[in-house]
Amino acid sequence: MPTPDWIRLTENGFYCDAGDFFLDPHRPARRGVISHAHGDHYPRSMGEVWCTPATLALARSRYGKHAARTAYARPFGTEFSVGEVTVKFFSAGHILGSAQILLTYRHQKVLYTGDFSLRPNPTCEPFAYGPNGVDLLICESTFGEKPHHGAPRAELQRVLEKAGPRPLLIGAYPLGKAQHLHHLLEALAPERTVFLHHEMMKFHKIYRAHGMDPGSGEAFRRVIAKRLPHPYAYLVPPRVLTGYDRDFQHYKVFATGWTASADRPYLDDALDLSDHADATDILAYVAAIQPRAVWFWHGYPGPLIAACTERGIPAIEASIAAPPP
Repeated sequence: MPTPDWIRLTENGFYCDAGDFFLDPHRPARRGVISHAHGDHYPRSMGEVWCTPATLALARSRYGKHAARTAYARPFGTEFSVGEVTVKFFSAGHILGSAQILLTYRHQKVLYTGDFSLRPNPTCEPFAYGPNGVDLLICESTFGEKPHHGAPRAELQRVLEKAGPRPLLIGAYPLGKAQHLHHLLEALAPERTVFLHHEMMKFHKIYRAHGMDPGSGEAFRRVIAKRLPHPYAYLVPPRVLTGYDRDFQHYKVFATGWTASADRPYLDDALDLSDHADATDILAYVAAIQPRAVWFWHGYPGPLIAACTERGIPAIEASIAAPPP
């Protein structure tokens, strides 16, 4: 069976001709099926949107009335139609509400991963495999050149031991990474009070409302922090770390899968923490799905394409096609 010709990569993301919608458009679009609530997958000011209930709640928390003109929340595992295409969401294990998207049209199946992770994450729904033997797998390759991420608990334990009695200042993305990291801190260092930057608190609230409590945290108050009997941890967006370049009180860490990007003179350490699949897990995922063809996108697909080709699975890097009229 030929590769589906009713989906293509455009300058605004993947476009499904048969359903007249984009998958995770980069810019506002008239219709979109959205995998998760990160800003590079769900832009503000969308027209019609289909996504999971948690993704919609997170988007509304971030964008307010600009999340979508019309929104349709659909749970994992429920089939629904967008145009002539049947759609079903499977948990992607990336952040709360994140979904892989299965598209079916005229007996052909396309599975779009969005961002995904096979590793257990106590602050989001567990990863769920889609069907085997799809005609086309559209798979992220963000860490296609990184064989292995660090083990989250072991990485955080290492950082805690190196920090010793110093309070921790950790840069982490406010949605997803912050909640995962907060939960790990509660488990490994329950004596440490966790302070949260205000940008994270609204997302924590949504997580709790959907049964994924990251832990108890409060807004940072220096006068309160000084009176604590134990060292604290303060979670901030990564950009805030630059404002502490002359600070020698905190043990300053950047939580990221891109550990080389944390090599800054004002930082004390890097915490290898990622909610994306590494190259080993991506290839394990492809082997489990056994697609007829793979399009890699969004990252570093070279080693993945070579490995798939060696295993007899046709694989290419998705390329830009003409945008829809």
